[in-house]
Amino acid sequence: MSWFITGLGVISLVQTWGSAAIPWSDIRTKITRTTGSEGQPSAQPSSFGMFITRGLGDMALTSPDGVIWYVASCSGSLENEGLAEGAGLMVKAGPGAVIQTSTDGMRWTSRNSCLPNRLHGIAYGNGVFVAVGNEGALVTSSDGMSWTPRDAHTEERLRGVTYGKGQFVVVGYEGTIRTSRDGRHWVCRHSGTDQRLLGVAFGNGLFVAVGWNGIVLTSPNGVTWTRCQSGTTCNLCSVAYRSQPPPAQAFVKH
Repeated sequence: MSWFITGLGVISLVQTWGSAAIPWSDIRTKITRTTGSEGQPSAQPSSFGMFITRGLGDMALTSPDGVIWYVASCSGSLENEGLAEGAGLMVKAGPGAVIQTSTDGMRWTSRNSCLPNRLHGIAYGNGVFVAVGNEGALVTSSDGMSWTPRDAHTEERLRGVTYGKGQFVVVGYEGTIRTSRDGRHWVCRHSGTDQRLLGVAFGNGLFVAVGWNGIVLTSPNGVTWTRCQSGTTCNLCSVAYRSQPPPAQAFVKH
């Protein structure tokens, strides 16, 4: 299992297969050989799963466990910030304060977020959408169409939100972390840092948050957080988890 973290500039990926770090070209060959004619994975190793983080330029990190991070590079895009699926809808946060919904990914309808603040991230869980943004902006919706502002007990810029283990986790500037079971009532958590946190994801039983100066935090429960050595001081802008390999054509290095 592994994690992907992303950042500013052209995406670069670090990828592992099983427990060993493998050159990107070798991974592309391996994935190509194990995908069907339509480019869909077939007979992939059950151990695949990644956290990926992207930084400035051609730097990126991946990890199988959120603790040990590898560095490599490639081209492509894995960023999924600002999009969530649930209740039969795809819901986008942004641009600006706008929220958009779609049932097919082609036709989109703008919704009133009830706030003027720019939105950065959105997540769905337990029948609720949660979107976050600047100056502590946080709104929730059960249907993706009608939105209600909530008090996150902060005026810091909120940049990322995820759902896992029955709770939402929100991260933002000055090391801000908030958690909630229902999206309405939010609890402050101690991150142990004052760095700007820009992204958060959940996968394989673990929360991973990333931000400025290469900071990577992990938590098994969203409450207690541990700083990991990422091996970089680049600003890490978002993180994603993939339990299955992307299609082979996504892995291209020039």
